[in-house]
Amino acid sequence: MSTRNRSIEANFDEWSRRVLSTIDRERWFAAVNFRVIVEYRSRKALPLFLPLLRDGNLTVRRQAVSSAMAFTSTPVRGRARASVNAALRDALRDDDTLVRVRAARVLLALRVGSTDALAVLEPLAADADEEVRAEAVEALGHTDEPDDDVVAIIERALEDENERVRAFAAHTAAGWWGRCEGAVPILLRGLDDPDPLVRASFASALHKVTWQKPLDLATVADLLGRSDPAIRRAAAGLLQTHHRRSRQAVQLLTDALADHDRGVRSAAAVGLGNRGWRAVRALSRLWRAFRSERRPFERWWLFLSMERVLVPVIPPLTSATVVVLLVVRVLYALTPAVLRPHWRFRF
Repeated sequence: MSTRNRSIEANFDEWSRRVLSTIDRERWFAAVNFRVIVEYRSRKALPLFLPLLRDGNLTVRRQAVSSAMAFTSTPVRGRARASVNAALRDALRDDDTLVRVRAARVLLALRVGSTDALAVLEPLAADADEEVRAEAVEALGHTDEPDDDVVAIIERALEDENERVRAFAAHTAAGWWGRCEGAVPILLRGLDDPDPLVRASFASALHKVTWQKPLDLATVADLLGRSDPAIRRAAAGLLQTHHRRSRQAVQLLTDALADHDRGVRSAAAVGLGNRGWRAVRALSRLWRAFRSERRPFERWWLFLSMERVLVPVIPPLTSATVVVLLVVRVLYALTPAVLRPHWRFRF
């Protein structure tokens, strides 16, 4: 490390130490997140931060445990890591519910104390307070290997009365990919939710949840006919990887090229490109869409899709042309010299 960098780090350490020990902590954590100090790897700030997890001010404790998520992106090692883990485990026994939930979320993200964290989160996912339920469901999304009980909690949360809880549950189910296959009927019903953000969350979760068992084409076709563009984009995204050998899927994607939403058009173009030579019949529609499109980004996707459709087709056509020319050359050589003048071309 250069002398200049050492000087900067020393100044920052001294500044963070002085600020955290002199300025009103509640106002400090409301203004500047502790993550800034962690990202700069300030070693002297950590001993001043950990006591804030046990501060008498509830706002300070909540802000401190939220800021502890910075340790997931900038991990600490050695004795400092043991101190952080011990402080977070103590926070699991805090009197405040939100502090316990946020501490459990950090521990799950750090892959430490998962059993204790899940024991705290599972009952809080059914708490009477909607904010607690939402944060508990979001925290469960950091579980690496969810068991059947955790999956059942998320499936119930998908039908929660609060829209924020439902949206977080959809996001959590999407993060687990195919481990929530039982939630597919709930997600499909949730596409009729009155809240547009919930509909968008449920639609984006469908693609990942149905990764191993794709939806049937009739359901996807119905989704492509919905009025919500987020649902249509999700349906076009489903066809990017599923039903690649189906002609009906190619036709659905071809029709989606005329959608008024550019996200649907881009997803349809990518889906046709993924099918290669099977989407040859859609080339004319792709070309018309390419010529009528004015946005450079969408034109680029259309161009790439046409290229991916043509590349598998050109080599066979080229080989067939060469074979035809060779056959004609052989026939010309075998033709008697008397009949050769009747050929319209020579080799």
